[in-house]
Formats: sequence, structure tokens, C-alpha cells
Amino acid sequence: MAKFNIFQRALRKIGPLRRLVLFDLKRARKSRADAMWLYEQSVLANIGLYITIWAGIERMLNTFIQQYHPHANQNLKEKLPSDLGAKIKYLATVAKDQRLPFEVSNSILHWVTELGEQRDYRHLIVHGFGVRKKRYTDHEWTFQNLVLKGNEAILVEKTFGNDELNQRLDRASELSQNISRILTPILFDKVN
Repeated sequence: MAKFNIFQRALRKIGPLRRLVLFDLKRARKSRADAMWLYEQSVLANIGLYITIWAGIERMLNTFIQQYHPHANQNLKEKLPSDLGAKIKYLATVAKDQRLPFEVSNSILHWVTELGEQRDYRHLIVHGFGVRKKRYTDHEWTFQNLVLKGNEAILVEKTFGNDELNQRLDRASELSQNISRILTPILFDKVN
């Protein structure tokens, strides 16, 4: 091994060879930096798309709740739900309404399940703070969210790779399409 180090030191003293090695190293570093920049832009675009999809989901749910509320059972008429947790509970009660067609109530039950499963992730992505880990080998993002419970402040921190972000984006997109497929004919009937 010592002979190889002596050989490397000797090669470093050759000016043109040294410049070629440094040029190659500089090109490799630039290529890696460009790839990381594109990766960051991809993740940020996915986060933006996820937030946009959730805004659409909540708008459709709000429109449905607003249209359903005047016809709701007496126990739901106290007040309209404002946060996602209250909307999930509201929709769970709406799904039990016997006046709704079976396909609609069954779909609402599916939404309730999916909304419940995605609720914490959605809260972390939408209301949290995302930071890319500053490592060249790991392509992960850490999201942090400060949760206040009574007099206690808890910092929730989770790490996600781009694959998981893409999977969650796909799930949100499927939920949005499902909600739209059921609610669009009900809420926005074509007028000739």
C-alpha cells in the first residue's frame, strides 16, 4: 500500500495529469450538484401538488357538507365542521343517513377511512416545515411540526424519501378522483 501512495504522489506532481484529474473531479461534483438540485425541485413540486390536491379535496368536501347541512339530521345541525378532524366525524355520521343511495354512503365511508389514514401525514406536510437532509448519500426530507397539547409543546418529526412522497401523492390523487366522481354529478348537475 505504501508503494501505491508513493506512485500517487509522484503522479500528482505531473502538471497536465493533475489538471486532468482536477477537471474530472470538478465535473463530477457539478454533475452531482445538478442532480441534487433537480431532486430538490422534484420533491418541492410534489409537495406543492400534494397541497393543491388537498385543497381540492377539502373544497369538494366543504361544498358537499354545505349542501347537505340544511337537510342533515338534528344532531348534525349544531354547527358546521371547520377542521379536517371534525369533517371526518361529520362525514362518518352522514354516511349513516338512510336517505342517501348505497353507492354514495359506501363511498363516504371509504373517504372517512382514507381521510383518517392520511390525516396526520397531510397535517405534517401542509402545516409542517420540510428540510432536505444535507447528505449526499441519502435522499430524504425531514418534516417538523409543532403540536400544542394543553400546556405542552411537542415537536413531531418524520423523515420521508421521495418514493414515499410519491406514494402519498398517488393516494391523495386517487382519493380526490373518487370524491370528484361521486360528488360532481350530485353537486354540479349539468344544466342545458
